[in-house]
Amino acid sequence: MFIWLVSSLSIITLLGLIIFIFLYSQKKMVIEKQATNLLTGLANQIGLAQAIKNTKRPVIALMDINGCNALSNFYGAKTADAIIIKLANYLSKIISNDVSIFHINHDQFVLMIDNDKTDININKIVSNTIAHFKENDLLEQGVKINISLFGYIKYWQ
Repeated sequence: MFIWLVSSLSIITLLGLIIFIFLYSQKKMVIEKQATNLLTGLANQIGLAQAIKNTKRPVIALMDINGCNALSNFYGAKTADAIIIKLANYLSKIISNDVSIFHINHDQFVLMIDNDKTDININKIVSNTIAHFKENDLLEQGVKINISLFGYIKYWQ
């Protein structure tokens, strides 16, 4: 009887541990999904809030596509989404690992660095990105589209 009770408790403990591990991994997966923008695959505003909280001296650059709603209304949502994806891909390609990229709204991106850990000039990244899209039209669905970006930078001391 005692051996049966001990083995039953071991099985119950093992099952409880398996259930705990499963639920923990599901919770982690849900949190990761909530912190990711579905269109671009970049971290979103939840990811940004977590990153700011974990960064000692963040420097934030907001980049906004001017007239994105008009672009979406004129060319359609698929075209606007394709342009947003191209901007996300461009940023991901040119930016080093020391800069975090967030897609926080339909037409808004945030770049963030930790001023204590890197000497990257975020102003230069924003300026170069704005200049690149000012000089280069995007070809989407056979239509050349010129987008303009707005940049704003905030330093925390």
